[in-house]
Amino acid sequence: MNLKKFKKISNVELKLLKHLGIIHEKNCVFKLDNYPDYDLSGYDGVRTMNYFFESQSEIPYDFSNVISVEIINNFIIHSDDIFNMSKQHDIPVFYENLEWFVNEIHEVDSDCLDSYSIGQKFDNFELRTIKVVGINNSTKKIIFSGSFVGDYSHIQPLDWNIYVECKVRGTKSNLENGNLFYQDLMAEAYNLISIKNFKLSYFLAFSALESYINERMNTNDTKDRLKDIMSQMIRNVVGDINKNEIYTSIISGYNTFESNRNIIAHGRKIITVTQEDVDELILFALLIICITEGDGSTFEHLASIIEN
Repeated sequence: MNLKKFKKISNVELKLLKHLGIIHEKNCVFKLDNYPDYDLSGYDGVRTMNYFFESQSEIPYDFSNVISVEIINNFIIHSDDIFNMSKQHDIPVFYENLEWFVNEIHEVDSDCLDSYSIGQKFDNFELRTIKVVGINNSTKKIIFSGSFVGDYSHIQPLDWNIYVECKVRGTKSNLENGNLFYQDLMAEAYNLISIKNFKLSYFLAFSALESYINERMNTNDTKDRLKDIMSQMIRNVVGDINKNEIYTSIISGYNTFESNRNIIAHGRKIITVTQEDVDELILFALLIICITEGDGSTFEHLASIIEN
């Protein structure tokens, strides 16, 4: 396998990010509070009407930063079925922390919540929409908004709750050693591609590589060229860098990456950055890190690791 074939691996950057522990991905279930925003909804104690609500959930403790949240499924579960699930799987239920309980259930039986859900529509109630409207990493909150058709009895009901299953993607908390700065930079660079902020993504991706090299080599205060420090970093791991298949295949792109980064940083010239440009730089940086971490002998070997 050569570089051209390696690039054709589906979602190759994401697979490398996961392999290196830069991106952490996990399915989580959040319990939502459907108390309406009366400024948007109004209130009528008698008739059935549309209500809009906003609910905030804690970012899971094993994430230091969340970059995206994708809704997979919604469930409405009656309190009787909470008890039934607890009995079925022999998992104790703490009604003051139902969110913990449903995540424990979901981890051992991913189909259980769907099996016990009473559906999106019953009696005079119908759950219309739920969407993610914000992520606040400072306050550690994920913000949802939604709407339902119902009456006063469906506002913060006592015997059932709304749950939403989400794919959460971000950087993983390293509770023992603290998070490495380059991981946050690289994760954010990858996330910015989705909103087409290619110039900032490019700048952060190069900054992530620079941060990784300086952390690894303890060269934050040196005046040596980054390229020379990087070559020495690789040499420390593989010995003769000219015999490393991955390094010799990608190193020719470095000067362009550094030049573009400097143009973006100093703003002295106009530069257009495309997604292809960002993809090339992120792939380069991740491959350099893989070589340094001992996984980058050949493209064939690295492909076998990230594809499994």
